[in-house]
Amino acid sequence: MPQTRRALALLTLLLLTGLTGCSAVVTDAEAPGTYKAQADWGVSTLILSRDHTFDQTVRLNTGKTKHLTGGWKLQRSSGDPVYTTINFNPYLNVTHTQQGAFSLAATFSIYHVPFGGINIAADPEYGIAHRK
Repeated sequence: MPQTRRALALLTLLLLTGLTGCSAVVTDAEAPGTYKAQADWGVSTLILSRDHTFDQTVRLNTGKTKHLTGGWKLQRSSGDPVYTTINFNPYLNVTHTQQGAFSLAATFSIYHVPFGGINIAADPEYGIAHRK
């Protein structure tokens, strides 16, 4: 009986993973919302609006706060595999080394994550992503 339960639990987990797995395509209707990124140096909040504008606030652990507004645009790849990127103009970089430094433009991968949510990869090497 315990082996049957274990097998059933594993089968359920595999089915759920298939149903809620990562999807690389994010649409203009899905992207708007509030995203947060946490790093060892501070926190960044991105608010994407439906009109393709955004507000970004970066709060450093030192107490310093930076804020800007700008525009965003999604771009879907035409190759295989299909994926989506998001372009920001301008942007406060939230990488491990940039820590809120101003940039005229930036482009990142944006994708669905399991169990509902969307990530904007900011610095995958350090696990920094804006999460909705």
